[in-house]
Amino acid sequence: MKLIRALVIPLLLPPAFLGAQTPSPQSLPAEEQKQSQEERIRKLEEEVKALKVAAQVPPAAQEPFVPKLGGASSGASKALNPDISVIGDFLGSTGHNDVRPVPSLEMHEAEVGLQAVVDPY
Repeated sequence: MKLIRALVIPLLLPPAFLGAQTPSPQSLPAEEQKQSQEERIRKLEEEVKALKVAAQVPPAAQEPFVPKLGGASSGASKALNPDISVIGDFLGSTGHNDVRPVPSLEMHEAEVGLQAVVDPY
């Protein structure tokens, strides 16, 4: 039984595969080749046109408006927005020390820095 299957199945498969094949472009007559290539070129040109139309963006949406600051560069933008910094030196401790009692949180020093451009020109 296995021998019969081994011989019959390979004989049935090639016709099924051969029926599904399409002729290659080289086997078509020259006129049909020319027509199929022209049709393909026409479809590709339509696709390129459609992509170009979709890629066009209105000029207002292309670049956001950026005000010109002249020679001040970024200095003028800080006129009403100063740089502020705070630096602190804190000491924290936990537990209990009978020799030198210290508070659980102690501030040694603190520094506040405010910096802004007075005249950018």
